[in-house]
Amino acid sequence: MKTLRLEQQDMGMTWVSDFGMTLELHTKVSYTKAGDPIAYPLFKIYADEQTEEQYMEIESRGKLVQVPISCIKQMIQAAQSGVHSEYWFDEHVFQPKDT
Repeated sequence: MKTLRLEQQDMGMTWVSDFGMTLELHTKVSYTKAGDPIAYPLFKIYADEQTEEQYMEIESRGKLVQVPISCIKQMIQAAQSGVHSEYWFDEHVFQPKDT
């Protein structure tokens, strides 16, 4: 699977009023023949009708999946201290010991 890494300047957020108020993160990585940018949604944030709990909605394997925002927040918080590149691990964890 090919990875497409987006830059912050390629991203945008839009408030969308569809069945309540949602927030959509989109990217402008494609252009029309006239050169106009096309915004493609990456995911939306929804609120539950009864509880107001917020969910992030993404597409996975042809289905829309709603994940509680509380889980996303926990994941981001854990990632801030635990996710590192292969280079970082080589330099900080797997250094050969002086003997």
